[in-house]
Amino acid sequence: MAFDGRSIYLIADKKDVLVIDGRTYELSDVIEPLSTANVNALAFDADALWVATGTTGILERFDIP
Repeated sequence: MAFDGRSIYLIADKKDVLVIDGRTYELSDVIEPLSTANVNALAFDADALWVATGTTGILERFDIP
């Protein structure tokens, strides 16, 4: 799980990242990483969400507006 002050980011089914509105707790978006490997870690830094996979070692950056 990661939080940027507005949204909550959760791993779903080890492959997608759900974006939940932090005020209403409603689903607002789904992020689909390019890697088909299992997502196992999330981190937020400035205006970017980092998604990591443990099996392949891929780290993806998603800019968050």
